Amino acid sequence: MELSLGQVCRQAQAPAHEMLRQLPAAPGSPGAAWTWGRGSAAVLSAWAGAGAAAARKAPTARRAFVDHCETVQRRQRGQLSPEFESGVSTGWKKLDEFMRPVRGEVVVVCGQPGSGKSEFMLSLAVNLAKLHGSRTGLCLFEHKCDELFIQLLEKLNEVHFSLLKHSLERDRQFLSRHFKIISEFSEEATVTEILASAAALVEQDGLENLIIDPYNYIAKPENCRDSETELVSSYMTQIQRFAKKYKVCVWVVVHPSKGSQTSGNSPSLYDCQGSAHWYNKCDKGIIVVRPNRNPQQGSTRQVELQVQKVRDSASGQLGTVKLTFNPATRGYSDSENEPELRSRELLRSHA
Repeated sequence: MELSLGQVCRQAQAPAHEMLRQLPAAPGSPGAAWTWGRGSAAVLSAWAGAGAAAARKAPTARRAFVDHCETVQRRQRGQLSPEFESGVSTGWKKLDEFMRPVRGEVVVVCGQPGSGKSEFMLSLAVNLAKLHGSRTGLCLFEHKCDELFIQLLEKLNEVHFSLLKHSLERDRQFLSRHFKIISEFSEEATVTEILASAAALVEQDGLENLIIDPYNYIAKPENCRDSETELVSSYMTQIQRFAKKYKVCVWVVVHPSKGSQTSGNSPSLYDCQGSAHWYNKCDKGIIVVRPNRNPQQGSTRQVELQVQKVRDSASGQLGTVKLTFNPATRGYSDSENEPELRSRELLRSHA
Protein backbone atom coordinates (compact mmCIF):
# COMPACT_ATOMS: atom_id res chain seq x y z
CA MET A 1 0.00 0.00 0.00
CA GLU A 2 1.25 3.47 -0.83
CA LEU A 3 0.42 6.63 1.16
CA SER A 4 1.80 10.12 1.01
CA LEU A 5 3.42 11.52 4.12
CA GLY A 6 0.49 13.94 4.57
CA GLN A 7 -1.99 11.04 4.65
CA VAL A 8 0.15 9.17 7.14
CA CYS A 9 0.36 12.19 9.44
CA ARG A 10 -3.38 12.77 9.33
CA GLN A 11 -4.12 9.16 10.23
CA ALA A 12 -1.52 9.07 12.98
CA GLN A 13 -2.47 12.55 14.29
CA ALA A 14 1.23 13.47 14.41
CA PRO A 15 3.34 16.30 12.98
CA ALA A 16 5.39 15.54 9.88
CA HIS A 17 8.80 16.12 11.47
CA GLU A 18 8.05 13.53 14.17
CA MET A 19 6.89 11.00 11.59
CA LEU A 20 10.02 11.55 9.52
CA ARG A 21 12.13 10.87 12.59
CA GLN A 22 10.48 7.51 13.28
CA LEU A 23 9.49 6.15 9.84
CA PRO A 24 11.74 3.48 8.20
CA ALA A 25 14.24 4.91 5.73
CA ALA A 26 12.99 5.12 2.13
CA PRO A 27 14.07 6.92 -0.99
CA GLY A 28 12.43 10.08 -2.22
CA SER A 29 11.56 13.50 -0.88
CA PRO A 30 9.46 14.06 2.32
CA GLY A 31 6.35 14.56 0.19
CA ALA A 32 6.87 11.47 -1.97
CA ALA A 33 4.91 8.21 -1.74
CA TRP A 34 6.21 5.67 0.76
CA THR A 35 6.10 1.91 0.30
CA TRP A 36 5.00 0.39 3.59
CA GLY A 37 6.45 -2.77 5.01
CA ARG A 38 6.04 -4.63 8.25
CA GLY A 39 7.75 -1.97 10.40
CA SER A 40 5.84 0.91 8.80
CA ALA A 41 2.44 -0.50 9.73
CA ALA A 42 3.59 -0.90 13.33
CA VAL A 43 4.72 2.72 13.46
CA LEU A 44 1.39 3.97 12.05
CA SER A 45 -0.56 1.83 14.51
CA ALA A 46 1.49 3.10 17.44
CA TRP A 47 1.10 6.72 16.36
CA ALA A 48 -2.65 6.34 15.88
CA GLY A 49 -3.03 4.88 19.37
CA ALA A 50 -0.85 7.58 20.94
CA GLY A 51 -2.79 10.28 19.14
CA ALA A 52 -6.13 9.02 20.41
CA ALA A 53 -4.80 8.72 23.98
CA ALA A 54 -3.40 12.24 23.82
CA ALA A 55 -6.73 13.56 22.58
CA ARG A 56 -8.51 11.90 25.54
CA LYS A 57 -6.04 13.44 28.03
CA ALA A 58 -5.92 16.88 26.40
CA PRO A 59 -6.91 19.72 28.76
CA THR A 60 -10.10 21.65 28.16
CA ALA A 61 -9.58 24.36 25.57
CA ARG A 62 -9.22 27.98 26.65
CA ARG A 63 -12.37 30.07 26.58
CA ALA A 64 -12.94 31.89 23.31
CA PHE A 65 -13.79 35.58 22.98
CA VAL A 66 -17.40 34.66 22.28
CA ASP A 67 -17.64 33.13 25.76
CA HIS A 68 -17.13 36.60 27.25
CA CYS A 69 -19.84 38.32 25.21
CA GLU A 70 -22.39 38.19 28.02
CA THR A 71 -20.07 40.03 30.42
CA VAL A 72 -19.21 42.61 27.77
CA GLN A 73 -22.87 43.16 26.94
CA ARG A 74 -23.75 43.56 30.62
CA ARG A 75 -21.02 46.15 30.91
CA GLN A 76 -22.31 47.94 27.81
CA ARG A 77 -25.83 48.03 29.27
CA GLY A 78 -24.52 49.31 32.61
CA GLN A 79 -25.61 46.15 34.44
CA LEU A 80 -22.27 45.38 36.06
CA SER A 81 -21.90 46.38 39.70
CA PRO A 82 -19.59 49.43 40.15
CA GLU A 83 -17.32 47.40 42.42
CA PHE A 84 -16.27 45.34 39.37
CA GLU A 85 -16.05 48.16 36.80
CA SER A 86 -16.02 51.87 37.69
CA GLY A 87 -15.13 51.33 41.34
CA VAL A 88 -16.80 52.35 44.59
CA SER A 89 -16.49 55.52 46.66
CA THR A 90 -13.53 55.84 49.00
CA GLY A 91 -15.45 58.15 51.31
CA TRP A 92 -13.57 61.21 50.06
CA LYS A 93 -15.22 62.95 47.11
CA LYS A 94 -12.00 64.56 45.90
CA LEU A 95 -10.20 61.22 45.85
CA ASP A 96 -13.12 59.55 44.06
CA GLU A 97 -12.46 61.80 41.07
CA PHE A 98 -9.04 60.21 40.60
CA MET A 99 -9.16 56.75 42.15
CA ARG A 100 -11.96 54.32 43.03
CA PRO A 101 -11.29 50.78 44.27
CA VAL A 102 -12.25 47.95 41.89
CA ARG A 103 -12.42 44.32 42.94
CA GLY A 104 -9.88 42.24 41.05
CA GLU A 105 -7.26 45.00 40.84
CA VAL A 106 -3.85 45.32 42.49
CA VAL A 107 -2.97 48.73 43.95
CA VAL A 108 0.57 49.67 45.00
CA VAL A 109 0.93 52.38 47.67
CA CYS A 110 4.36 53.94 48.20
CA GLY A 111 5.71 56.80 50.31
CA GLN A 112 8.54 57.88 52.56
CA PRO A 113 8.56 56.44 56.12
CA GLY A 114 6.19 58.46 58.30
CA SER A 115 4.23 59.83 55.34
CA GLY A 116 1.00 58.20 56.54
CA LYS A 117 0.69 55.17 54.24
CA SER A 118 -0.61 52.78 56.91
CA GLU A 119 -2.82 55.45 58.49
CA PHE A 120 -4.40 56.16 55.12
CA MET A 121 -4.90 52.48 54.29
CA LEU A 122 -6.71 51.76 57.57
CA SER A 123 -8.88 54.87 57.18
CA LEU A 124 -9.79 53.72 53.68
CA ALA A 125 -10.61 50.20 54.91
CA VAL A 126 -12.91 51.59 57.62
CA ASN A 127 -14.62 53.84 55.06
CA LEU A 128 -15.21 50.88 52.73
CA ALA A 129 -16.66 48.85 55.61
CA LYS A 130 -19.00 51.66 56.72
CA LEU A 131 -20.11 52.70 53.22
CA HIS A 132 -20.25 49.37 51.40
CA GLY A 133 -20.02 46.65 54.05
CA SER A 134 -16.70 45.54 52.59
CA ARG A 135 -14.63 42.88 54.35
CA THR A 136 -10.87 43.37 54.43
CA GLY A 137 -8.06 40.96 55.22
CA LEU A 138 -5.23 42.57 57.18
CA CYS A 139 -1.66 41.45 56.73
CA LEU A 140 -0.06 44.20 58.83
CA PHE A 141 3.42 43.27 59.93
CA GLU A 142 4.09 46.46 61.91
CA HIS A 143 0.89 46.58 63.98
CA LYS A 144 0.30 44.78 67.26
CA CYS A 145 -3.26 43.52 67.56
CA ASP A 146 -4.21 45.60 70.63
CA GLU A 147 -2.84 48.78 69.06
CA LEU A 148 -4.57 47.97 65.78
CA PHE A 149 -7.88 47.44 67.59
CA ILE A 150 -7.62 50.85 69.26
CA GLN A 151 -6.72 52.52 65.98
CA LEU A 152 -9.70 50.96 64.20
CA LEU A 153 -12.03 51.95 67.08
CA GLU A 154 -10.91 55.57 66.81
CA LYS A 155 -11.42 55.63 63.06
CA LEU A 156 -14.80 53.91 63.33
CA ASN A 157 -16.14 56.34 65.97
CA GLU A 158 -14.18 59.40 64.77
CA VAL A 159 -13.07 60.15 68.30
CA HIS A 160 -9.93 59.61 70.39
CA PHE A 161 -9.91 56.35 72.34
CA SER A 162 -9.72 58.18 75.69
CA LEU A 163 -13.07 59.83 74.91
CA LEU A 164 -14.95 56.61 74.16
CA LYS A 165 -17.56 56.16 76.92
CA HIS A 166 -20.00 53.63 75.44
CA SER A 167 -19.79 49.85 75.52
CA LEU A 168 -17.41 48.47 72.90
CA GLU A 169 -19.34 45.25 72.24
CA ARG A 170 -21.19 46.57 69.18
CA ASP A 171 -17.99 48.02 67.75
CA ARG A 172 -16.17 44.77 68.44
CA GLN A 173 -18.79 42.84 66.48
CA PHE A 174 -18.57 45.29 63.57
CA LEU A 175 -14.78 45.10 63.41
CA SER A 176 -14.79 41.30 63.78
CA ARG A 177 -17.25 41.02 60.90
CA HIS A 178 -15.44 43.37 58.52
CA PHE A 179 -11.75 42.84 59.38
CA LYS A 180 -9.86 39.55 59.34
CA ILE A 181 -6.31 39.15 60.63
CA ILE A 182 -4.13 37.17 58.22
CA SER A 183 -0.64 37.92 59.59
CA GLU A 184 0.23 39.62 62.86
CA PHE A 185 3.08 41.76 64.17
CA SER A 186 6.50 40.62 62.87
CA GLU A 187 5.06 37.26 61.81
CA GLU A 188 6.87 35.61 58.92
CA ALA A 189 4.77 34.40 56.02
CA THR A 190 5.50 33.76 52.37
CA VAL A 191 3.33 35.33 49.68
CA THR A 192 1.96 31.85 48.92
CA GLU A 193 0.87 31.41 52.55
CA ILE A 194 -0.68 34.89 52.66
CA LEU A 195 -2.69 34.33 49.50
CA ALA A 196 -3.78 30.85 50.60
CA SER A 197 -5.15 32.28 53.87
CA ALA A 198 -6.86 35.09 51.95
CA ALA A 199 -8.40 32.60 49.51
CA ALA A 200 -9.87 30.64 52.44
CA LEU A 201 -11.37 33.88 53.81
CA VAL A 202 -12.92 34.60 50.41
CA GLU A 203 -14.74 31.27 50.60
CA GLN A 204 -15.68 31.56 54.28
CA ASP A 205 -16.42 35.27 54.77
CA GLY A 206 -16.64 36.86 51.32
CA LEU A 207 -13.37 38.79 51.58
CA GLU A 208 -13.28 41.73 49.15
CA ASN A 209 -10.04 43.56 50.03
CA LEU A 210 -6.57 42.50 51.14
CA ILE A 211 -3.92 44.83 52.59
CA ILE A 212 -0.26 43.74 52.72
CA ASP A 213 1.71 46.32 54.72
CA PRO A 214 4.63 46.52 54.14
CA TYR A 215 5.92 44.21 51.44
CA ASN A 216 9.47 43.81 52.80
CA TYR A 217 8.26 41.63 55.70
CA ILE A 218 7.15 38.89 53.31
CA ALA A 219 9.35 35.84 53.86
CA LYS A 220 11.34 34.50 50.93
CA PRO A 221 10.58 30.97 49.76
CA GLU A 222 12.96 28.38 51.19
CA ASN A 223 16.21 28.01 49.22
CA CYS A 224 15.25 30.93 46.98
CA ARG A 225 18.21 32.39 45.08
CA ASP A 226 16.30 34.89 42.94
CA SER A 227 17.35 38.52 42.87
CA GLU A 228 14.99 41.01 44.49
CA THR A 229 13.68 42.22 41.14
CA GLU A 230 12.93 38.61 40.12
CA LEU A 231 11.27 38.03 43.48
CA VAL A 232 9.08 41.13 43.14
CA SER A 233 8.08 40.07 39.63
CA SER A 234 7.07 36.65 40.96
CA TYR A 235 5.16 38.20 43.89
CA MET A 236 3.23 40.54 41.62
CA THR A 237 2.35 37.74 39.22
CA GLN A 238 0.99 35.63 42.06
CA ILE A 239 -0.91 38.56 43.57
CA GLN A 240 -2.42 39.53 40.21
CA ARG A 241 -3.57 35.96 39.59
CA PHE A 242 -5.14 35.82 43.05
CA ALA A 243 -6.86 39.20 42.62
CA LYS A 244 -8.32 38.29 39.23
CA LYS A 245 -9.38 34.77 40.24
CA TYR A 246 -11.09 35.72 43.51
CA LYS A 247 -12.19 39.26 42.59
CA VAL A 248 -10.34 40.78 45.54
CA CYS A 249 -8.79 44.25 45.50
CA VAL A 250 -5.25 43.82 46.83
CA TRP A 251 -3.36 46.76 48.32
CA VAL A 252 0.42 46.40 48.69
CA VAL A 253 2.34 49.01 50.70
CA VAL A 254 5.94 49.42 49.55
CA HIS A 255 8.75 51.60 50.92
CA PRO A 256 10.80 53.64 48.45
CA SER A 257 14.40 52.73 47.70
CA LYS A 258 17.18 54.00 49.97
CA GLY A 259 18.42 56.30 47.23
CA SER A 260 15.00 57.92 46.98
CA GLN A 261 14.76 58.32 50.74
CA THR A 262 18.14 60.03 51.07
CA SER A 263 17.52 62.37 48.14
CA GLY A 264 14.71 64.12 49.98
CA ASN A 265 12.52 64.23 46.86
CA SER A 266 9.08 62.72 46.54
CA PRO A 267 9.41 59.17 45.17
CA SER A 268 7.74 57.92 42.02
CA LEU A 269 6.41 54.42 41.47
CA TYR A 270 9.69 53.57 39.75
CA ASP A 271 11.41 54.30 43.08
CA CYS A 272 9.60 51.49 44.88
CA GLN A 273 12.01 49.26 46.75
CA GLY A 274 13.28 46.25 44.88
CA SER A 275 12.02 46.56 41.34
CA ALA A 276 10.25 48.53 38.64
CA HIS A 277 7.81 45.63 38.48
CA TRP A 278 5.79 47.31 41.24
CA TYR A 279 4.91 49.95 38.66
CA ASN A 280 4.82 47.68 35.63
CA LYS A 281 2.48 45.04 37.03
CA CYS A 282 0.05 47.03 39.19
CA ASP A 283 -3.37 48.29 38.09
CA LYS A 284 -3.20 51.47 40.14
CA GLY A 285 -0.31 53.22 41.86
CA ILE A 286 -0.43 55.87 44.60
CA ILE A 287 2.34 57.90 46.20
CA VAL A 288 1.63 59.28 49.71
CA VAL A 289 3.46 62.53 50.46
CA ARG A 290 3.56 64.81 53.51
CA PRO A 291 4.62 68.18 52.05
CA ASN A 292 5.59 69.64 55.42
CA ARG A 293 6.92 67.84 58.50
CA ASN A 294 8.21 70.92 60.32
CA PRO A 295 5.60 72.44 62.68
CA GLN A 296 7.48 75.76 62.62
CA GLN A 297 6.78 76.08 58.92
CA GLY A 298 3.03 75.48 59.17
CA SER A 299 0.58 72.63 59.53
CA THR A 300 1.97 69.11 59.26
CA ARG A 301 -1.46 67.52 58.83
CA GLN A 302 -1.82 67.82 55.09
CA VAL A 303 -1.23 64.70 52.98
CA GLU A 304 -0.96 64.53 49.21
CA LEU A 305 -2.11 61.42 47.37
CA GLN A 306 -0.47 61.33 43.97
CA VAL A 307 -2.29 58.90 41.69
CA GLN A 308 0.50 58.00 39.26
CA LYS A 309 -1.01 54.99 37.49
CA VAL A 310 -4.55 54.02 36.50
CA ARG A 311 -4.76 51.12 34.07
CA ASP A 312 -8.52 51.42 33.47
CA SER A 313 -9.78 54.98 33.00
CA ALA A 314 -13.29 53.87 33.97
CA SER A 315 -12.20 53.88 37.62
CA GLY A 316 -9.92 56.91 37.83
CA GLN A 317 -7.36 59.23 36.30
CA LEU A 318 -3.90 60.60 37.03
CA GLY A 319 -3.72 63.52 39.42
CA THR A 320 -3.06 64.72 42.98
CA VAL A 321 -5.53 64.94 45.87
CA LYS A 322 -4.97 66.75 49.15
CA LEU A 323 -6.42 65.36 52.37
CA THR A 324 -6.03 66.68 55.90
CA PHE A 325 -5.35 64.37 58.82
CA ASN A 326 -7.13 64.91 62.12
CA PRO A 327 -5.19 63.38 65.05
CA ALA A 328 -8.23 63.71 67.33
CA THR A 329 -10.31 61.35 65.17
CA ARG A 330 -7.49 59.44 63.43
CA GLY A 331 -9.27 60.24 60.16
CA TYR A 332 -8.85 62.28 56.98
CA SER A 333 -10.97 64.99 55.42
CA ASP A 334 -11.26 66.62 52.00
CA SER A 335 -11.51 70.03 53.65
CA GLU A 336 -8.56 71.78 55.27
CA ASN A 337 -10.78 73.44 57.90
CA GLU A 338 -13.06 70.52 58.81
CA PRO A 339 -10.58 68.57 61.00
CA GLU A 340 -9.88 71.61 63.18
CA LEU A 341 -13.61 72.34 63.59
CA ARG A 342 -14.32 68.67 64.31
CA SER A 343 -11.62 68.57 66.99
CA ARG A 344 -13.07 71.61 68.75
CA GLU A 345 -16.59 70.11 68.68
CA LEU A 346 -15.34 66.84 70.22
CA LEU A 347 -13.45 68.62 72.97
CA ARG A 348 -16.50 70.75 73.86
CA SER A 349 -18.87 67.76 73.86
CA HIS A 350 -16.61 65.79 76.22
CA ALA A 351 -15.59 68.66 78.44
